[in-house]
Amino acid sequence: MIIRVTLKWVPVLVLAVGVFGGAVSVTDEKQPRVDSLLYRADQIMNVWAGMAIDIHMSVASKTTGHELRQADFTMLTHRNGTTLMLLYQAEIDTPGVLLMTPRVYSLLLPHAAQPVELPAERVLSGDLSHPGFLRVSLRNNYQPALVGAAEVEGVSCWRLELTPIGPDARFGRVGYWVSKQRARPMRITFFDKAGNPLKDVRFMDYHPTTSGLSKPARMVIEDTNRPDERTTLTMTEPKGIKTSKLKFNVDLLLPLREAALSSMKENGGKAKARELVDVLLAL
Repeated sequence: MIIRVTLKWVPVLVLAVGVFGGAVSVTDEKQPRVDSLLYRADQIMNVWAGMAIDIHMSVASKTTGHELRQADFTMLTHRNGTTLMLLYQAEIDTPGVLLMTPRVYSLLLPHAAQPVELPAERVLSGDLSHPGFLRVSLRNNYQPALVGAAEVEGVSCWRLELTPIGPDARFGRVGYWVSKQRARPMRITFFDKAGNPLKDVRFMDYHPTTSGLSKPARMVIEDTNRPDERTTLTMTEPKGIKTSKLKFNVDLLLPLREAALSSMKENGGKAKARELVDVLLAL
């Protein structure tokens, strides 16, 4: 996603579609209320709301296991549904900044003076295109149906099929595997409007948070357009943000980038989430 300083680096962070865990038909086991199950899973999917978190991306070849590229991000999420992402590239001394709202995506490239608005399709083809990052509620935009059960990474799950009903439903269809015991999202598969698989995400290494909900510390992603690549996103422990006095908008992109750059120079490395929280409050 930040390999080149062009608009092409937005989709470079790839997510994936694979086949993990064979599905089985719904049995005589007591079935949950599907709307309640999706509600609980949606809460976990958006557990990063009001948080600052650092993310490391590593893309490796599935054939050789060799790392192909890596990148780092800092994600700042507002409780009103907007997200700021600082995008770091080793070869470039200035981060880019991406603002995501439910319907508009604005990117300030490194060294650019003005942000550009990105087509939704470009963002949806990148590694940020899952509901927790895009801040899109699956519950409010898709109609769920319980279609089976499966194991994902050894965890017994309910398998849901989600069809779009809301204005912010970006995908044609979503396959969703939610753990039976704690309603944790374990796997999600996105399809385009023609029914073709786009990408698949597995959620791993769940840890408790101060809110009482668990969060995944790692996501493993594969993309049908990049069949030999596997992307791993590793998240650090988040820091809470008091967002009541903050407003994430395009006017914030340039001063945030300059403040992050100043912090990088002062500390001799990437500006971390905890530092950027203080930066935001000072702007």
